Amino acid sequence: MKQHANAWTTVVDCIHGKKGIIYLQLWHMGHLAHSSHHPSTYQIVLASAIAAEGIQVKTIKQENAKPKVPHILTVEEIKSTVQGCVDEAPLEKEAGFYAIEVGHCFLMISTLQFHIHQTLKSKVFIPSASHICSFRLPMDISLTSSCKASLTSTRMSMVAALKNERASYFETFAYVAKKMHEYELAFLHIMDGLGIGAHNKGKYVKCANIHKVFDGPIISNICLSKEIAKGMIRSGACDAFAFGRLYI
Repeated sequence: MKQHANAWTTVVDCIHGKKGIIYLQLWHMGHLAHSSHHPSTYQIVLASAIAAEGIQVKTIKQENAKPKVPHILTVEEIKSTVQGCVDEAPLEKEAGFYAIEVGHCFLMISTLQFHIHQTLKSKVFIPSASHICSFRLPMDISLTSSCKASLTSTRMSMVAALKNERASYFETFAYVAKKMHEYELAFLHIMDGLGIGAHNKGKYVKCANIHKVFDGPIISNICLSKEIAKGMIRSGACDAFAFGRLYI
């Protein structure tokens, strides 16, 4: 939204004043939003009608509320959601951001998890990586055209356990990374660590695995210590690392 771009300008200008660079991370709250934030439909959305468990969500009045059952996105609604994000992407330049990163959170990650993807289950019998990525890849690829591949990146969490979800398939994320290599994205931001998430639901995907199919820079994140981060750099598993939670 234009209002969001205007609001971010103050923060971005301060960072530029310190000769810093800032990326816009693009999110979609999915089923962890509250319907009051969507007054035109009063619906939250997901690839399945699965309410978040064990948490409270915030209403538009900043009050705690029980998560609601989301509306299941149709194939056409998935396409519309992707296009909406692509249409809004140019606003990051207006706000002064250097480039854009597609976040891993919530709706973004849930569409890569076939076990909760009722939209796909209604369309295909055997899940394949290309089918599972039918939401995420078009968004990343479209943004490379809108914002240039060299100014577009993506963040992936292979261990995301979004309240009642579980880690996804190794092959799916390897497929996404390979496609991102083909489109020459600026970098991949990989959630690789044991601090949070699900680690007992399938083959664990590490930065080193992703580097086999993606030649560009890889940033690692999730509860890293200084020693572990430096070791990952030395081993060639990743090229940089992030310590986000310490600053939040």
